[in-house]
Amino acid sequence: MQNWQWRLAVLVVTAGWLVQSVAANAAAPTVPNPAAAHFSRASRTKVAAYVGYYVARLRKAKNPHQMFRARENLLLPLREKGNPPSAIFSNLYGTRIAAQLTPLLSDKRLALAAIITIAKVNDLSTQRALKRGLQNPSAAVRYWAGRGLASLLPELEQIPPAFRQSVRWIKDALAKETDPIVMEEFCDTLAGLNPPSTGAAPLMVRSLEKIVAAYGQVPPENLEVAAGIASDLNQTLAGGGLRTAQQKTAALGVLADLMSYAAQYWNAGLLNRTQKLVVANAIAVCGQAMNAISGSQAFTIKGIRSRPSDPARILSQVNDLTGSQEHKGRLQKLFPKIAIPPRIPGDSTPPATR
Repeated sequence: MQNWQWRLAVLVVTAGWLVQSVAANAAAPTVPNPAAAHFSRASRTKVAAYVGYYVARLRKAKNPHQMFRARENLLLPLREKGNPPSAIFSNLYGTRIAAQLTPLLSDKRLALAAIITIAKVNDLSTQRALKRGLQNPSAAVRYWAGRGLASLLPELEQIPPAFRQSVRWIKDALAKETDPIVMEEFCDTLAGLNPPSTGAAPLMVRSLEKIVAAYGQVPPENLEVAAGIASDLNQTLAGGGLRTAQQKTAALGVLADLMSYAAQYWNAGLLNRTQKLVVANAIAVCGQAMNAISGSQAFTIKGIRSRPSDPARILSQVNDLTGSQEHKGRLQKLFPKIAIPPRIPGDSTPPATR
């Protein structure tokens, strides 16, 4: 599925067709007071009744409109203007939400609505439910599980064992991930950690390898995603994310391939409008990351952002750096083990003159 279709599918369910009214049924239980500092047994029963009512409505929902209404009502107590939830309420409510909605993650029809609700609770009580979401067969569910865990990390930093556990879950999920957009979500989260998490950069490199592997056969439909992960990798490198020569070689190789493919398809006129908007940035960020890995300024493309209107000139510069056909580039001269990037199908561009 193309990126725009993937994102649209998520947005449709998330927005619930832009429904503006979340009025509850007349028979619905009253909204529990989220600002309460303590809860009696009766208050806890009220919370359980409220959550149970709208989870039942979600289970019975027959279309995205009804799913959206149930989900918004479940989140309503956490969003009351001028009456913010207390910490004890957030924990009590999040615990109840996680307990009631986790079983729905096994329901193909309801899993996305369930994980979006859990992710938007934004309380540590949902941590385990979000981990469950990371293992879901649906890419959209995994995406929202990752977003939910990412939103908890600032608070989890105050609890180092729990923080490290959540980061490990994200890294484990990234290692197995096959969907490019979900990969980017996980990479974005890892890139925001300070200090960087050990082992995050090699996982980003592996993610790029999975994505870029397809570019040798067809023009990249997700170039902006690959550029985003390359940017995440570059951000992680500032803290020294690649430790071995093998890791550095792998990173330089895939970044060179991404840079070369972007320039080749651009020059061949095979990028669509969306890809053309990001191609200059994709090439530039690859060069920045390669500079960081090599400890040099050898991979800067001059004028790539200020004058990105001449793809033939850019391709010539890229070929000088990455190599082309049988001609080694600056990369192979500095790192002889790194292969020259493949040519795109049907390429008839002559080798650069040296």
